[in-house]
Amino acid sequence: MSSPASALSMDSVRRLSTAAKVNAAGLVLTAAGMLIQIAAGSTLYPSLTGPIFLVVAAIFVARGPGRWTP
Repeated sequence: MSSPASALSMDSVRRLSTAAKVNAAGLVLTAAGMLIQIAAGSTLYPSLTGPIFLVVAAIFVARGPGRWTP
């Protein structure tokens, strides 16, 4: 049996519209791509601020008020 907290988070993810799911996934993939470029030695992104901001934005899209994200 799952805990109430994990069940609540899974329910909130299942209620997301397809557009919100795609938006959150795109933000996370973009952050991952930036981290790969940083790890490869690219000087395009001088700090980790960009990927951190993108992950926070993805969390807001997934967990924030539904009417704000569209």
